[in-house]
Amino acid sequence: MLQEFNQLKYLLLSLAIGLGLGAVGEPFYAIKRLIKNQKIKTSIDFGYFVLISLLQCFLVNVLSYPNSRLILPFVMVVGIGIYLKSFHLIVAKCENIIYNKLCILLRKIKTRRKLKDDG
Repeated sequence: MLQEFNQLKYLLLSLAIGLGLGAVGEPFYAIKRLIKNQKIKTSIDFGYFVLISLLQCFLVNVLSYPNSRLILPFVMVVGIGIYLKSFHLIVAKCENIIYNKLCILLRKIKTRRKLKDDG
């Protein structure tokens, strides 16, 4: 029973780490939205892959997983996928809402300046 509990604990911990590593990708996503060049976007994706690989290895060593099996990195990747399919969509929608409100605010400021300069 204790062995099964430990395995479940490490499995859930790996899933949580995967969700956290998915959140690490948000700045990369924001930078990719600003860039038009596909080669630079690909290099940003590769940089994100290298970063999460290094963080994954670091966390496995720091948390001293007993014997790292192939299932643990797989579950971390599943956690990243869950983040990208759910939480990332929420963040992207909030980002679009904020962007649209800023654009409306900037248009209002421009029209006020134009009216002030003309009047």
